[in-house]
Amino acid sequence: MHLLEERPPNFGDKIFDRIFEVSEICKLKGDELKAYRYSMRYVDERKLEVQCAVEDAVKDATISVARQSKLEIASAMLADGLDPAVIARYTKLPLRQINRLR
Repeated sequence: MHLLEERPPNFGDKIFDRIFEVSEICKLKGDELKAYRYSMRYVDERKLEVQCAVEDAVKDATISVARQSKLEIASAMLADGLDPAVIARYTKLPLRQINRLR
């Protein structure tokens, strides 16, 4: 059977790219294999750090948007003449924060 040294041009699909990648990894021995495994651990750790950072950013943004929405609702309720204590009860905003919106 013929051994391929490089991917034939008509094997352009991603699956073939991955197959050739894996076959190259399988050839690694000793220190090269250790270095590859170490680099993959490093990449996985960085990916996890980025994923955690994104999740934290989404959580913070969600909280910020919810808080801003509450402030807008409280302002509208004040403009309609509702009592600040009632607004505080329904929006869960501190009364002093609602009073600052006046």
